[in-house]
Order: sequence, then C-alpha cells, then structure tokens
Amino acid sequence: DSKIIGWIGTEGFKNQGRIVAGTESGIVLDSTCFYAEAGGQVGDCGHLESGQSRFVVENTTKIANCVVHQGKVVKGSFSIGDKVKAIVGRERRDSIKKNHTATHLLQWALRKAVGKSVAQQGSLVGPDYLRFDFTSPAALTGEQIKKVENLVREKIAEDLPVTSLVMPKAEADKLGAMALFGEKYGSEVRVVAIGAESKEKITEAFSREFCGGTHVDRLGSIGGFKIIKEESISAGVRRITALTGPGLAEYLEQRSNIIDELSIMLRVPAEEVSERVSRLIKENKKLSRELKSGSR
Repeated sequence: DSKIIGWIGTEGFKNQGRIVAGTESGIVLDSTCFYAEAGGQVGDCGHLESGQSRFVVENTTKIANCVVHQGKVVKGSFSIGDKVKAIVGRERRDSIKKNHTATHLLQWALRKAVGKSVAQQGSLVGPDYLRFDFTSPAALTGEQIKKVENLVREKIAEDLPVTSLVMPKAEADKLGAMALFGEKYGSEVRVVAIGAESKEKITEAFSREFCGGTHVDRLGSIGGFKIIKEESISAGVRRITALTGPGLAEYLEQRSNIIDELSIMLRVPAEEVSERVSRLIKENKKLSRELKSGSR
C-alpha cells in the first residue's frame, strides 16, 4: 500500500495534475516493493491499482534517490496523492530470484574450479537467463565447465538456506564478503550469505557477497542449473550464460524436441541418434574422397 507523490512525463517531473488512460509515464511513490534495476538485476514489472484504475509497470528504474515505475495507464486515471496498491509480477520476480542466487553460486563455483584469480567484471540477472563476466586468461575447458555445473548443482541439491543482513561495511570486509565490480558503497552494506541458517551464523556461509538484489530463501527452489555458453568478450575477460527455473525447462524441452525429430528422421531410438549421426558423417567423408578420386 502506497501513495503517488509525482510522475515523470515528456515535460519532466510533475507533482500535480492527473494522468489518464493511454498516458505513458513514470510514477513515483512514497514507498515501494518494486526492485529498481541495479547491480546487474533488471527492474521489476507488475501494476499499480487504485479503485478501478490500473497502471501497468513495464520497468522499474532509479533516478537519484527516486524509484520510477515506468509504464502506462490502461484504465481510469491517477492523481497526486492517490492511494495505490503496488503489485509486483510474482512469476517474473521468482525467476529473477532463482537466477540471481545462481549467479552467486556460479561465482563461488568458478573460484573453486578455476582459481581465486577469478574476479567478477559484470553481470546481468533477468527472468529468462543469467549472464556473468569474469577475469580469465584462457577459455574454460569442457572439464572445468562440467565441474562448475556440478558444484552448483550439488549446492542446489543440498537445499541450503540463504540469509541477508545489513551491517557496517568495515565488518563485512572483515567477514570476507565480496564486493560487486565497479559498485560504490556507503558506510553500511547488505550482505547475502548462502549456507547460513540465520544472521547470527553468517560465518558458516560458504558464499558472502555485497548485494542489494532479490534472492531465494533456500537453494532447492532454484531447481536446476545449466551453462549454455562460455565466450570471450574482451582480452582476459570471459562471459558465461546460464539458465535456471522456467528458462532451463524450456531449453531442455526444445533440445528434447530436436532429438525426437532426429530420431524419426534417422529411424533409430533417441539414445542411438549420436552414434547414427557419427556413422553418417564418416560415410559422407568416405564418399566424398571416392568422388574426388574418381574425377581425376
């Protein structure tokens, strides 16, 4: 439950007047449950309601200290001072939470599998996938990627708790909490600790990071984890793209459909598709060599 204190339109910030159906605007509330894009995590979507009026929030950003709910009035109208109910899109938020906590697990696993020289250079956490940029002198080997995936999956299977708390930055530094690349922090920071049952047991957490984003309460709710791409984006910096939750389920279903189609085309069981394709490639190479020899 909140109240409208202003909005941003084509003419800048307004603290008076009315916006009607069809108007695109950025509404500012006196308090909000919407997460504004920051720290690599995308902004929330959802809607604001006041009586019969409805405003669809398409993105949430921050300008100075103001959280701006960007979107459009789809029904009725809104005025300064109106009381509204702010409702976050729950399914989208839940997917983002899974990907964000998985990003913390990924950084921990990379440092375990590749070495402590791994340092975060950026990230993107959305509802469909997660992206993580990190320092590395060379591409990860297939064995390293598999080890990272297994480490993350093992922690998810353990269904460990995720705890967060706000503390003085100096105290967080002493705990060894990792800071986000390029981020500026004040005297107090929020620390997300994975593996700690409570704030009092934060030292038991295996992952501790400065983070203001949204996270799952327990790792088991992430469900699964899969790295789908590892690539170079600049000298000494690599990027991993990975999936969890609904995004992973959709990815696996698509791959399953491809295998089913190949199984039908090649007239072999799904488990024999790889062997059949390998045999066809060898036969094709042999025929190509014979054709070249015959044309001489």
